[in-house]
Amino acid sequence: MFPTVAILGAAGPTGQALATHIAGHSCSLRLFDLDEAGAEQLAQQLKHAAPHADVEALGCPATASWEADLIVLALPLAGQVDAARQIAPYVTQKTVCSVGNATTSDLSAVLPVLAELRLVLPHSIIRTLSITPVGMGCETLLRPSDILTLEQLLEQPTS
Repeated sequence: MFPTVAILGAAGPTGQALATHIAGHSCSLRLFDLDEAGAEQLAQQLKHAAPHADVEALGCPATASWEADLIVLALPLAGQVDAARQIAPYVTQKTVCSVGNATTSDLSAVLPVLAELRLVLPHSIIRTLSITPVGMGCETLLRPSDILTLEQLLEQPTS
């Protein structure tokens, strides 16, 4: 089990759905988003919903990643490589999970991003997680298949 998980892009719908699910596990959760108020609001909501959860909103992606064993890039594909460049010095030998939108069946958009992530983070383990958004408005819920994939990722042993 990963003891500390960082979610970059936590205030977005996918980041919120992932954070909500992960907060129920016995791990620490570090949240970062350019929308600092949104990340802080999410942290407070999670602490209220799961008082036992160790959740903290941080104002810097490097700080969130430095503390984490698993870093989740819950960002649009276009922003993931830039985020990876910011955290590169802090994620050696850590698992970095690129979250993609399963409604985008165009692998031609995903594969170059994964290749670039592997170049920017050569000493990290790059994993992918495809999320299928369901729900109304900005609310994103995780489908059972998404939860199973996330659970498998969380259960991977740390090195």
